[in-house]
Amino acid sequence: MIEQRTVIKERVIHTNGAFTLKTYTEFSEDGVVLGQGKEHWRVINPGDGMADEPLEIVRLAAIEHTVEVIAAYRANREAEREE
Repeated sequence: MIEQRTVIKERVIHTNGAFTLKTYTEFSEDGVVLGQGKEHWRVINPGDGMADEPLEIVRLAAIEHTVEVIAAYRANREAEREE
């Protein structure tokens, strides 16, 4: 059976708590890599919904996006809107 997993190739953490990820999907069968999908960049902001995200990204967000980081990000965004 062919399996697929999301591979995080590169990660940039921004001062506002967001992180930018360079990811690709890897396809394998019986432990042998068959190929990979195209690489792409994406931004994950503190507090973003994780329901549709791959497990690898959910785990990373759980580590990086603490309650304090999410609160600070939201406060910063609110302050920017008021300016």
